[in-house]
Amino acid sequence: MIESPKKKTILVIDDSRADLKFIESVLGAAGYRVIPCEVSVECIHLLIEHEPDLVLLDVRMPLLEGDSLCTLVRPHTSAKIVLHSGIEEADLRALAESTGACGYLRKTADADELLAGVRRFLEG
Repeated sequence: MIESPKKKTILVIDDSRADLKFIESVLGAAGYRVIPCEVSVECIHLLIEHEPDLVLLDVRMPLLEGDSLCTLVRPHTSAKIVLHSGIEEADLRALAESTGACGYLRKTADADELLAGVRRFLEG
């Protein structure tokens, strides 16, 4: 019997319930296991429990912003961390570089664009 490859797990951290639902729908339909997290400070136990392959991390959130969270957890996870925001691309690129994230994705309402971006980080 041939084993199927392990389903990739993506932890999505975003304070916007609408964005979480959209991302979960798109990535779930593409076959990924999606772990949603709406409160940034609650993601630590999810990182440990689920050992995701990728973390899609919103930048602007209450309590603990994504760039600060990335700096805190980066040394403690092997997951690829991708900053995800609608802020200006130059600012997002600079944040990704300064926090040790493996890159960034601009927020989009285009499902194909989101999926292509996620696949690029998972396969790269």
